[in-house]
Amino acid sequence: GTIGDMGSAGAFLLSGAASYITGATLVVDGGKMRSVT
Repeated sequence: GTIGDMGSAGAFLLSGAASYITGATLVVDGGKMRSVT
């Protein structure tokens, strides 16, 4: 991801809209996450 993507993800997590998120992993990698098989 880009710096803007990271900032947006951080802003979301700090907002009230993220109050329902518990124990989740938020991947911000621009869609380049490798799968483990």
